[in-house]
Amino acid sequence: MKRKDKGFTLIEIIVVLVIIAILAAIVVPVVSGYVEDAKDTKIINKAHNVLTVTKSESVWLYARGELLAKVNDTAWHKEVMEKAEVDGEMVSIKLNESQTSTGDFVVKIDGKYVSFNDAKQEFTLSNDLSNITIHEQVRNELLSSSFIGKINDYFNIASRPERLDSEGPNTGSVLLEMLKEKGYDLNNFSFRIYKKYGGSSNTITISNQKITLDMVGSSVEVIQYDYGSSTDFSSEPIVKKATVPIVSKTVKDTQDNEVTYAVFDLNNVDWIIE
Repeated sequence: MKRKDKGFTLIEIIVVLVIIAILAAIVVPVVSGYVEDAKDTKIINKAHNVLTVTKSESVWLYARGELLAKVNDTAWHKEVMEKAEVDGEMVSIKLNESQTSTGDFVVKIDGKYVSFNDAKQEFTLSNDLSNITIHEQVRNELLSSSFIGKINDYFNIASRPERLDSEGPNTGSVLLEMLKEKGYDLNNFSFRIYKKYGGSSNTITISNQKITLDMVGSSVEVIQYDYGSSTDFSSEPIVKKATVPIVSKTVKDTQDNEVTYAVFDLNNVDWIIE
């Protein structure tokens, strides 16, 4: 007797489809992850090429006394990318601590942003430029040897001040000029340094934009690095975030003239620990 071939039942087909869907749900993200990692590695390799060119170029520019002028020259930024054979954009570049070579930079390659930390010799990849935070860059700069000496000189004067405001006269303006010379856009931040003698709240607070007297009465987002009792800011800080009011302050400059400028009001702030 001839047996009739039997096909798959509907339940068997559904079971097979479910198994295929489960396998796809497992395999596709893994494969996508490998593909994404490969793309990121390629982007970092391109950023390495940019680093090589900036360092080699800076040797010749420094020898000719042209490095300081070139670091903010957008035409030179494009030239660097071309010499590195990288299709992308140099977003920003700064001098190193000794100002004898290029230092930190941010480039946009294949739709992603790559930041290079010269002190750590480290690349960081981000989808969003806002994640390449100015706060940490400015904080690291302020704690570098060329800046911390001037900061300590300020805090060690006879009147023993407890805070240093970036928008204030005297040392504040000196530090801003130094940051400008290193390639920082001063419209992107303001800062305040607190140094409590014998206290337990030594902090560096940095905003995400420059504050002005026109902004008094409004608020601004800030990141605060809280070093506790570490007066030399050498300990690992607690990083906090808040939105704080802007107020005005009046002091005398070195010529004994009264100067009014904008500052953060850090009293009664509800901090969020990052």
